[in-house]
Amino acid sequence: MYVSGRLASSRNGSTALGPGDIDRASDDQAPRRDHEFLCPLGHSFTRPLAADLSVGELPARWRCPQHGADAARAGIGTPAPAPLEQGRPRIDKTPWQMLLERRTIADLDALLDRKLRELHRRRGGGPSGGVEAVTR
Repeated sequence: MYVSGRLASSRNGSTALGPGDIDRASDDQAPRRDHEFLCPLGHSFTRPLAADLSVGELPARWRCPQHGADAARAGIGTPAPAPLEQGRPRIDKTPWQMLLERRTIADLDALLDRKLRELHRRRGGGPSGGVEAVTR
């Protein structure tokens, strides 16, 4: 049986859990208070910690769950993290556009002709290899 996100159980042979028992099972947790941590990559997150911890007992740092960076606890004297620097906007390119950045059309034509000749030679045909010549 689930109670407030926890599995409530009892020992073998005992009576079934009643409504009062379920309420008690969810009240067993120590009081919690959310504490904010500031990631150096520009965002913050919270972690629930025991409410009765003194400031000296609270952890000063916590690993960011998103980046794995060392995040500082927000509070007095804690500087806010610098926002992420905005770089050049990402421009999505097609594979054809990226290929044209590396090779010219003349290079691509020569490569295509060489590969077609190799293919025809492997298949045992003549210059055309039984395949009609491609015209452009």
